[in-house]
Amino acid sequence: MPGDAFQSVLPGQKLEIPAAAHNAFLKSARTTRGKLREADRDDEPEFRQSGIVGVRNTLGVFHV
Repeated sequence: MPGDAFQSVLPGQKLEIPAAAHNAFLKSARTTRGKLREADRDDEPEFRQSGIVGVRNTLGVFHV
């Protein structure tokens, strides 16, 4: 399919998603998901003292 793989679609126009666009969207989603996971890990404090254990409850909240 010639042309721009990321061309906008007008209302009522048949939607055709080229493989290049589909693959780029998937790559972007995976990259974003990975960055979000990294950000979640960075929020947890790092404890170097022995005897302190961090616990994440079922709501995802980190407690010391």
